[in-house]
Amino acid sequence: MNLNWKAILIGFISAIILLIILAILLGSIGGYIGVLIGGLIAGYLVDTRMVDGAVNGAIAGVVTSIVMTLIFLLSAALFGGALQAVVEVSGANLIIGTIISLIIMGVVGGIGGVVGSAISSR
Repeated sequence: MNLNWKAILIGFISAIILLIILAILLGSIGGYIGVLIGGLIAGYLVDTRMVDGAVNGAIAGVVTSIVMTLIFLLSAALFGGALQAVVEVSGANLIIGTIISLIIMGVVGGIGGVVGSAISSR
């Protein structure tokens, strides 16, 4: 397995930027498209087997999910008692939602990584 941290970082940064822009323009599906493209970029930059592209794209997707969760929690904390209300009402849901987000973003990033790796191997 070939982990290329530079490719992962570039894919992650691309995914964050695209996620924010596309989520504003297209809603939640735009966020997934941003992660897919970020994974595609990571997979393309790895320039090896499709498995390596999938792994690098998936890592970029998981890191994106972690950062977006932290941004969500920070923004909730900045807007007064919103974080307290979120934790009191749905602390378990927040944890479960984060785990599901990690899985979904990892899979979407991995799919993008496979496509990017396939494009680069042509």
